[in-house]
Amino acid sequence: MLEAKTVLKTNEVIAIFEKIIFDKITKKTILKKYGKPQFKYKIQEKYLQIEILFYKINIGGYRVKLELHMYERKLFYYNYTFTNNLNNQQRQEIIKIIQEKYSQDSLFDASKQDIIDENHTQIHIENSLELKIHYLNTMNNAVQVMSIYKKNQENEKHKNTWKKRAELLKRL
Repeated sequence: MLEAKTVLKTNEVIAIFEKIIFDKITKKTILKKYGKPQFKYKIQEKYLQIEILFYKINIGGYRVKLELHMYERKLFYYNYTFTNNLNNQQRQEIIKIIQEKYSQDSLFDASKQDIIDENHTQIHIENSLELKIHYLNTMNNAVQVMSIYKKNQENEKHKNTWKKRAELLKRL
């Protein structure tokens, strides 16, 4: 999931398509808008089947990678990765546009705050080597399943560590 930050609430609906919330966006809707993806990838785990669609698009004159994650044929997460070598001024311009659209708070700090709407859609901005803007439907079943899956993996790892330790203690 996304790195924990403080949350700034917005009255604006966060949506990839004009006023269509996450729960209503299907693979068919995406294919109709963007066409055939440049690349597709499927994650098949025991309780989790995710399909990821990859596109290269232009937004406001910038070359952007668009990654869309589907669970049960519905969108639950997408992100934009700005692939150009953006200078600091360009990065700040993009972040400022997001701030203006979703927040009237001039003190919004993208490095410390995420934005969330009333539909529980969250925007997370990652400004490191590349500028990435993440959008997550925090109420989607995929998010809950992934949290449980991650917790189970951590428990299994912890259990295996103790098994190894017990065996070492017994045999050494």
